[in-house]
Amino acid sequence: MRLAILWEQWTGYLDACVREMCNRYPVELLRAHVRPSPDAPFRLDDFVTAKHVHMFETDPVEAELGPLLNGFKPDALLISSWHRPQYRRIARSHRGRALRMLAMDNQWLGTPKQWAGRLIAPWYIRPLYDGAMVPGPRQRQFAGMLGFADETIIEPLYSCDVARFAGAAYGPNLIPSARKFLFVGRLVDEKGIEPLIAAYRAYRAQVSEPWGLLVAGTGPLRDLLNGVEGVDYRGFVQPSELPALFGEATCFVLPSRYEPWGVVLHEAVCAGLPVICSTACGAGDRFVVEGENGYLFEFGDGAALTNAMVRMTELPGKTLSSCFQRSRALSERVSPELWADALWRAMQDFSAKR
Repeated sequence: MRLAILWEQWTGYLDACVREMCNRYPVELLRAHVRPSPDAPFRLDDFVTAKHVHMFETDPVEAELGPLLNGFKPDALLISSWHRPQYRRIARSHRGRALRMLAMDNQWLGTPKQWAGRLIAPWYIRPLYDGAMVPGPRQRQFAGMLGFADETIIEPLYSCDVARFAGAAYGPNLIPSARKFLFVGRLVDEKGIEPLIAAYRAYRAQVSEPWGLLVAGTGPLRDLLNGVEGVDYRGFVQPSELPALFGEATCFVLPSRYEPWGVVLHEAVCAGLPVICSTACGAGDRFVVEGENGYLFEFGDGAALTNAMVRMTELPGKTLSSCFQRSRALSERVSPELWADALWRAMQDFSAKR
């Protein structure tokens, strides 16, 4: 069967899922996505082989992508969100000819824009898609509010490269002075970089043997890291090199203001790391159990973030080891195999009904 994926930025974790599907099932692939940017310079050679590839700088070129799809004749389209008019027109043109799955990771927050989207969904969204693929419960709720029947909503939308990250971390075996927190992500306001640095400074003032803080990523808030004692900045790290970075850490921290899902949390628990994250992180619902493998806090509560870092530092080695084990167990809730199986079943069901 032929699968076309119309996406935004192709990533290592998406690539792992698609690669697994191509390995498990007789699938030919077409992928359309943004060309890697200077802030996230993924190596093109690392991506899964596709029969056709359309890359663009800012917007898909319909004069190029349209003929590619017409020649490819997809049995299924997996389309990232509904914000690109080019992708919406393609979805409309393939009604009845291909399964059209909407990939959506937004949580229902009750914003005016979301209420407006819910009101226009019967005309603007639902006619364009046969089903929705979502990462977790918050997104499933939103898809249902847009009018998708529960049986047309499939999970998971995201998975880390489990084989690559599994058991990469060995933090409990390190002496306390060698233990480290880790942040991986874009250095932008929505990721909570500023409150992270403020909380980390406060944390260092409260403990006698503070852990270091590894930071990997690029972005406009890079200068906030300058001169902060204990911070080890690594810049952008290629997906193939991330497991080794996780192996240096003892606890992962994701203090996001806005994080619809957060695949990096799956990478962290798959590696075996306990986690500290804000309740804004959708993936926290699936991969973090308060007090068992980490701590949750409300974004904006800097004292709670600092306290969580202090509590993590003070855990006895035996308790910390149990956190690692619990994280590994929770990571098994999602995998590229489950991703591939879910999408393949949807494709087969649609084909049988045609």
